[in-house]
Amino acid sequence: KKGGGGVVKATRDRVGVLRAYVGEVRGMAPNAEGICDCYVIAQVFPSSNTSRPHSEEKTGMCRTQDRIGKKLKVLIDTYFDMEITGDDNYAVFEVWTLDERTDAMFVGMCAYTMEQIRTMPSGGEEDTDWYSLKHRDGGAKQQAMSLAFMYTEDETDPKKRRQAALVAKAEAYEAQKKAMEETGEVVKWVSAWDVREVSLANRKLNEVLAHVNGVLSEYDEGSLAREPLEECVVSLQKNRLELDVSYRKVHKAIAALDKRDDAAAQWVGSIAGVLLAGQNQHTWADRRALCNVLKSRLTAAEGLRMSVEEYPEVLGAMEMLEGLEREIKEMEEQQAAYVRVREERRIRKEQAAYEKGKKNTAFADMAVGLRVVR
Repeated sequence: KKGGGGVVKATRDRVGVLRAYVGEVRGMAPNAEGICDCYVIAQVFPSSNTSRPHSEEKTGMCRTQDRIGKKLKVLIDTYFDMEITGDDNYAVFEVWTLDERTDAMFVGMCAYTMEQIRTMPSGGEEDTDWYSLKHRDGGAKQQAMSLAFMYTEDETDPKKRRQAALVAKAEAYEAQKKAMEETGEVVKWVSAWDVREVSLANRKLNEVLAHVNGVLSEYDEGSLAREPLEECVVSLQKNRLELDVSYRKVHKAIAALDKRDDAAAQWVGSIAGVLLAGQNQHTWADRRALCNVLKSRLTAAEGLRMSVEEYPEVLGAMEMLEGLEREIKEMEEQQAAYVRVREERRIRKEQAAYEKGKKNTAFADMAVGLRVVR
């Protein structure tokens, strides 16, 4: 891809990398030559209240790709890899073009906090969505930009990196001490006890993180247990691991379970209403409609993994659906038997009429023969 990209260097406070893909810009007005060349500047600010970005990249000049009505579409087709230091970071994508005097002219921008970007769909150039450009004061413009975001969190947080640096520094001091003792030089002393204590602390943190990752693996495999996740939150807070990526994952899992419980409660109320309506007598058509409603409710319950042990209403809906399907099948068999009997009667009636007509024709032929003989 042209423009953007590059290697993102790790800093002490970095927590992840945001990969943004800018696909196209549409709605651009053509110049006197009927074209419109533009470029995009991608910036990351520490927050929306700061004026100096800590990361900035710019594409080259991008050419007009296609015309839509009286407006133009410009192909950008560029990836930006931007360093993220926290949820307050503010990502800004500005579109610029050149006027008739080849002076840079601001067209519009898209700007989002990392907290907003986390709620957007994640993907690459095949998963872009269109976002309207804004004025600097926030007002909407006619132009739009296709964007896709993919955020990758660092495997280690700043606290763990500082702990590792402390251990490395202590080990370096020990090596330097031994080397200087041989030459008689004086060196600042760091005890082996300090190194051991840091190693033990890191070992405990690793054990906590291993337990949390095990609970998260069970959740990914389909576990709906909330208590282990809540215990993980307490354990991570107790060991001051709020900056670790697993802390965010545990909170996301608990939020997903809360959302699932809310949706399940709504479907339980809906199923209970259907069960109450199913107690009344129904015609054949009403039974079919009720079956379709029950099937849709049970499909939703299956998607939410609502068990019959946890929700008795689901078991009641399954039993009612089975009974209704059995009644519908019996009624269809009765109707088919009735149609079959009626058809047999019609055939016998037509056969009798045919035989009667055949006899009448024979008598008429005999009468004609007698007249001829006379």
